[in-house]
Amino acid sequence: MDEIMAAVNGGFLPLEEVVELVKTKPLKLELVLTGRDAPSKLIELADYVSEITACKHPMKKGIMAREGIEY
Repeated sequence: MDEIMAAVNGGFLPLEEVVELVKTKPLKLELVLTGRDAPSKLIELADYVSEITACKHPMKKGIMAREGIEY
């Protein structure tokens, strides 16, 4: 579920609905939830939590997002 954290943090999707989805999913089903600032409730339920940080990015040189590259 790409960028689901943005939907939760922006108030478009209730956190409790996502928590319920994670808790009631079939045992062998793997969920991948992406986005920044995951709520602690979801971090506690997760098996994996990763954070990606940019070491170098064109935006630091003033190059804005480009169609086909960043979106």
